[in-house]
This record gives sequence, C-alpha cells and structure tokens, in this order.
Amino acid sequence: MTEVYNKDNRSRPRLLTMRNWAGHFIFWGILGMDKSYESELKPPATYKEMIDILRSRGLKVGNENRATDILKRINYYRLTGYLLPYKINEEKYIDGTVFEHVVELYDFDMRLRSLLLDIFEYVEVSMRSQISYHLAHKYGSE
Repeated sequence: MTEVYNKDNRSRPRLLTMRNWAGHFIFWGILGMDKSYESELKPPATYKEMIDILRSRGLKVGNENRATDILKRINYYRLTGYLLPYKINEEKYIDGTVFEHVVELYDFDMRLRSLLLDIFEYVEVSMRSQISYHLAHKYGSE
C-alpha cells in the first residue's frame, strides 16, 4: 500500500498519493456501477432530429442549415442549458423563443466569460506577486 503521509511531516498528505486514491475511487466506482443505468440512456439523435425536438417544444428555428452548423459547433445539451429560463415545462418553451436568440445569448456568455477570465488572471497574478513580496520581506528566506 502506498504511504499516505509525508515522512518529514506526517500531518500533510502527499498530493500525488491523494490523486492516486481519488483516481482509484473514480475508476473502480465507474466499473463497479450497476448496469441498470443503461436502460435509461437515450438513443443518439441526428442534427435534424435535435432540431425537430426543439421545434416540437415550441422553439422557432429559422434557418435549419445554420442551426445544424451551430449544433455541430455547440453540443445540444450545452445549448439547451441556455434554454432553461424559457422552459414552461419539460416539453414546452415560452412562445416566441427563437433559436438564433439563444445562440446569441450563448455567444455573449462565452465572450463575457473570456473577458472575465482575462481580468481574473491579471488580478490573481498581481495579488500573488504582492503576497509573495510581503511574505518574503516579513519572514525572510528562513
């Protein structure tokens, strides 16, 4: 069995060992799962079938070729997450919900996320630099 604690300081677990244990847990947990979940899986749908499902739920899809191209770029389930505010129930969207507007919302969210991540990275690096500087001067190299 792999040693769980560092020999020098037994109060701190070794990160690599913790990762190995987590990996074993996840791996064996998946392999040991009951196979009853297989009956709940939906059969795969073509892009046309995905668009038909969205239309049957009240979503207005203007250009089917463009919608197909978008579904090739953005996973169906990822995109339908942006439809959640427009859901009346499991089988119906609010009247007037348009596929292209949902895609615009997705694109806006993607651009906003990208901008925020750039800003957060700048702030994080700046804060780490300041913390390192102050800790080094307060505690020295010991």
